[in-house]
Amino acid sequence: MIAWLADEPVTAKLTGSEQGLNDLRICGAQVNAQYRANLAARQEASARAEAAARAKQLSDEQVALVRAQKDAAEAQAQQVAEQTRRQQADADAQRQQGRAGPACARSTRSASARPRPRAKSICAATIRPGRPIRRPATTGPIPTD
Repeated sequence: MIAWLADEPVTAKLTGSEQGLNDLRICGAQVNAQYRANLAARQEASARAEAAARAKQLSDEQVALVRAQKDAAEAQAQQVAEQTRRQQADADAQRQQGRAGPACARSTRSASARPRPRAKSICAATIRPGRPIRRPATTGPIPTD
């Protein structure tokens, strides 16, 4: 090998440098192995973190769904309870009116209210042997159930 120390070339032997080159190769291989191991560990940690984040998101979504279902069930239960309470109040009011008697019920009607006309029905008096059945007059089309 030639080294430049001054203006003139100088030669020096590289005896023992083979061991140094071997040491550099071994050290380089060790550093490379450590680098790859660290890189694999970082990738594995990143994959675990992503999987944990996905699992947490899924868990949060499931919890939110369960809460929404619970809230809907509670709202429906409140509606049913309110409806039951109203029906009970109506039944109590009807019982109170029934106890008051028909005189009280008549007095609560307004003077302008007229009783509804009774519907005509076919009875034994309208059926005569040998004659067709008389039907009451209807307004509108005949229902065809």
